[in-house]
Amino acid sequence: MKLGRALVLAVVVAVPLAAPATATPPDAATAQVAQAVRAGTLGQDHRVADSWTGVVQGHQVDLGCLTNVVTRDKASADPLTTPAPAGFSPADLARAYHLPDTKTGERGMVTIVGIGAYPTLEADLTTYRDQFGLPECTTADGCLKITDYHGGPPLKPADGLGEIEEAYATETALDVDLASAACPMCRITMVQIRWTSGVCSTPCCCNCPASSPTTSARPSATRRACVRAP
Repeated sequence: MKLGRALVLAVVVAVPLAAPATATPPDAATAQVAQAVRAGTLGQDHRVADSWTGVVQGHQVDLGCLTNVVTRDKASADPLTTPAPAGFSPADLARAYHLPDTKTGERGMVTIVGIGAYPTLEADLTTYRDQFGLPECTTADGCLKITDYHGGPPLKPADGLGEIEEAYATETALDVDLASAACPMCRITMVQIRWTSGVCSTPCCCNCPASSPTTSARPSATRRACVRAP
């Protein structure tokens, strides 16, 4: 499982998540992408693609949950990467969305529900928070808690679902990073729900026949979704 890639995708999928944390001038490649992000012209030389799509048991599945990856160029499917973050920092996000003072959530908690195992979540979150000088948030200090959907230990990677869980980890990385940016002093609880092979688990993941005996179709803004009936 290449879940470590999820952090790279998190920065690329939502390019507005990242920015140099120090006063050191960025390298030429990073500076060029950063300028394009702020000018709104990144799409002129790059393509925006689904973070992961595929076919599971005959159904077209979009596991990126409407998240996208910016590719190296128009013809490439490989994600665009830069030597340093090239988008907006937590401080930029706070100004853009008029967020309250960072100490506002000192006693608060943000709970995020995600699909599948994400073994490198804590390490990836540490990388993001270190990059921007945010307070440490780890399981050891009690700031970060990762459980399964029964309140037990974090999920272990499922056999044969590595690529699927990696795609979901991309979305989870975005959620955790943005929660950190919006409320650096908040505690974070991550609840992991197991993904059952062949069954779509979120409101944005697939197109399935409404008549399927094991699924129920629910409307979505962009597509129908299938969830195993309880």
